[in-house]
Amino acid sequence: MILLSSLQQSVMASIIENNEQQQQQQSLQSSSSSSQQLQLLSPIFIDEPPARMLFSNSTGTVISCSATSSISPVKIWWINADNQAIVQEITGIRYVRPNGQLVFPPFALDQYRQDVHSTTYRCMASNTFATIRSRDCQLRAAHYIWIQIPLWDLVEEETLLHYIINAIGFVN
Repeated sequence: MILLSSLQQSVMASIIENNEQQQQQQSLQSSSSSSQQLQLLSPIFIDEPPARMLFSNSTGTVISCSATSSISPVKIWWINADNQAIVQEITGIRYVRPNGQLVFPPFALDQYRQDVHSTTYRCMASNTFATIRSRDCQLRAAHYIWIQIPLWDLVEEETLLHYIINAIGFVN
């Protein structure tokens, strides 16, 4: 049995503690370095969809999304943020272009679908190393109704101004 003085015990404890701290720092540096490497390899958004998109059924809309990566090609796809389902083409209603844009062509009022035209979408971008997701994009279709309502206003003694009010209504 070896008996150590209190000074020797203190020195030994200090050496062991320093050793453990160095090992922890090396481990943290290694994981930090791995994290930095993964960030360099993962895709980055170049064009991210807006948080909200309001559009008319008579014009349709396109939501853009693009990403790049320094290492490998990037694949873009869209999901419905509410139920996480991958967005599929619905002929004449919704499709995704090869460049990643989500397209909603003009549509008649009887073609309105709440699950398509009034929902939240999210763009996804992936390569062989990672997958990233965009902010949510809340989509809302509107039906513009042009109603002319004449209003008259007496400006001077005999001068009348004619106002026309245009209205907008949301598709329900």
